[in-house]
Parts: sequence; C-alpha cells; structure tokens
Amino acid sequence: MICCLNPYCYDPLNPDDLTACKSCGTPLIPLLRDRFKIIEPIGRGGFGKTYLAEDIDKLNERCIIKQLTYQASNEEEAHKVQQLFQQEARQLQQLGEHPQIPALFAYFQSNKSFFLAQQLIEGQNLLKEFEQKGAFSEAKIRYILQNLLPVLQYVHTHNVIHRDIKPDNIIGESVTGKLVLIDFGVSKVIAPTAQTQTGTMIGSQGYASPEQVKGKVKPSSDLFSLGVTCFHLLSGIDPSVLWTDRGFSWVDDWQRYLGDTLDPQLAYVLNRLLNKDRQQRYQSANEALRDLQGVPQHQPSGYTTTRSTYSFPAQSSSSNLPARSPVSQTSASRTSNSSRQPVSVTVVRDKPISPLTSVFGAGIVLVVGVIGGFIWLSSQIPRYQTPVTSPLQSLPLQQVSPTPNHPPSNYPPRNQPPPSYPPPSNYPPPNYPPPAPPFPQP
Repeated sequence: MICCLNPYCYDPLNPDDLTACKSCGTPLIPLLRDRFKIIEPIGRGGFGKTYLAEDIDKLNERCIIKQLTYQASNEEEAHKVQQLFQQEARQLQQLGEHPQIPALFAYFQSNKSFFLAQQLIEGQNLLKEFEQKGAFSEAKIRYILQNLLPVLQYVHTHNVIHRDIKPDNIIGESVTGKLVLIDFGVSKVIAPTAQTQTGTMIGSQGYASPEQVKGKVKPSSDLFSLGVTCFHLLSGIDPSVLWTDRGFSWVDDWQRYLGDTLDPQLAYVLNRLLNKDRQQRYQSANEALRDLQGVPQHQPSGYTTTRSTYSFPAQSSSSNLPARSPVSQTSASRTSNSSRQPVSVTVVRDKPISPLTSVFGAGIVLVVGVIGGFIWLSSQIPRYQTPVTSPLQSLPLQQVSPTPNHPPSNYPPRNQPPPSYPPPSNYPPPNYPPPAPPFPQP
C-alpha cells in the first residue's frame, strides 16, 4: 500500500500499482526522499500530520514522519510556523542523545512541504492508558515524576523549555517501561542570561502556567504543566474544563477533586508544582526530585489536615502499571464524561501552617512558661508576716445614740434620771493623811 501525502485526503491508502490517489487524485510518492516509505497516517497535531513509515536506509526500521500542514493566514505567520517546525528538528538533534527523548533521523523539504523523520517509540501515551485503565494510583504518579523530572532537568540544562507537557506527549515504552517525552514542536530556546520577555502564548489550554498564558516562560513553567498532568491522571478531571470554569483558582484547592486521601509528602510536592506564583514554585526539576525521594527541604509535616465532602465524577482506579501494546504515537481525544456517575466522598486536603501562626504560638508558650516559673520560684521563698493595724483601730471611740425604735436592753428608760450608786465603804481611806493646816495669814 502507498499512502497519499495530501494532508486533507479522506482515504489516503492506495494499492501499490497506482500512481495517483484514488480519492483525491494527488500524485503518489512510493519513497519519500528516496528513503522513507509511508505506511499509514497515525495522527494529527496543531501544526502537522504524523505518519508511520519505514527507513529503507536502516533495514526498514520503523520511524515517525511528521509533515507540516499548518495553513497560515499570511506570510509572516507561515514563516513563524516554519521556524517552529525547523526548531523542533534542531531540538531533537541536540537532545535526542537522551534515552527518553526521540532521536532525529532527517529534516527535509519535498514538494513544497516540510518533513521531519524521528525515532518511533513503541508504546502508548499516558492519555490513552488513562482512557483504558482509569485514574492513576499514587504509585503511578510517583513513577511519572521520578521518570520525567530527570528528563526535564536535562532539557532545561540545555536551555530549552518544552512548553507543551501533557499526557498526550508522554509515551511509556512497552519494552523498558520508561517514559519518553515527545513533541518538541513548540519548545523554546532561552539564553542562559536572558531576561523574561513577553511573547506569543503557545501551549495547551489548562496545562499552561499563568506566566505562559501571558507569553512569558521559565523552566518552572514546564514544572507547572507536569503538576497539572499528574492532577489530570490522578483525579480523572480534564484541567481544561476547570480552567474554563474557574481560571487558575482551581489550583488553590485542587485536592477537593480527589477521591482518596493523598500521601502528605506527595501532596506537598504537587502543591509546589501547582503553585500559581512561579517564585514559590520549584525552580528546578532536581529540587522537586529531592523532595520526592528524600527528606523535603520544606518539611511536609507543617501541614494540617482538614476534611470536606464533595461530589465529583466517579472513575475506576487501577493499582498496577498496565501492560502496553506496541502502537504508534497518536493524538488522542479528551476524556469522555458520558459514563461518569456523581458520587459523594470524604477527602482530606492539606493546608500549610502560616509562619506567623507558628511564631505567635511559640510566643504564647514562652510567656506561659515564664509566668509559671515565676510563680513556682515565689512559692519557694519564705515570707515574714508583720502585724497589720486596721485603720479603724486608730479612731477614738464615740458614744452612739441608740436608734429610737430599737434601744438597747441595758440602757435606762427615756426621761428618767440615771440610777445613783452608793459611795464605796472604804472611802475615804482610813490611813489617808489629814489635810494640811491653812497657811497662816499675815
């Protein structure tokens, strides 16, 4: 069979004996550039169409042929798209030495069309795996992070930003099980000392970071997209839907959409990957990998747990990595929501304790301790009591007239003389000296 290279042909496969396409009449090319035999189309992206092919010069080794098919509205736009396509070839040539990035075979022009030949990765992308097996487990999410963070560190070290990380562009090899990062068509080269500049927003809606939407990208922008990818596979919810409904506010409470309690350490790593503020986000893939593998630089134990009940679309879960069948790279459709049934679950989400709250609590404990110590120390010192004189004791006694209605019982009746008392019997005293004689008058 010969495949028609007209990107808009609705039935491109033709018998070998034909010279023109039976569907659209386009002349057929048995060998593209006298080297590549096109077998069949396998997908279409934003800028081109993808074919499965055989490399005659490499003993019919299967490969991928990407054809630039973007229809620009003006010459300037066409030139920009052509530059991006050529840039992808350069990136694959530079980065293809890494075992988890496809290698470049050729970049050429034929019949006024641009083509790119690259290594075929036998396996399926994570979106197709999700559609077949359902939401990923925590173990799978850890596996994804542990496999892709070193790849992103390698890419960023070469001053390249991928700008389109999503489940469609991550393929699991069927033989080794390693994850391969594909589609560098919209990647960007940055100078090591260049300042962030505003440019054109390129990426996928829902996966692009806030600064990328504004036309500014940094290596941490890829880390945000990786965090969104993990959220999509873990929750089963398309982030583009959340972005349409809530903008970027959904990342503030992303755990509400999960059906199970998440490991605190993994939740902490995803929290930092999904931070809207790129200054608070991980600045390198190695930093995130260290937190994932060992003791975090910022202790996850500083998180409090709160429980809430929400309704979310139910998804089936799987605990093991599914077997992969050797299929080619494709662009898969979004997750279907037709079979989802709403259920109610109780989930746990982590909230970081504010540093100000921690300092305030420590201050209260310190003050209480000082006061308690002072009280205890005071109780150990002996005290000497001194007599205290009441102010009332210094006042002269005064005779208080009784009230008219309540006279005391021993008080004489009103308007009567007081009783007379006889003088004492020994008065005056018997031995009392007589009075002195009067002093003689002159």
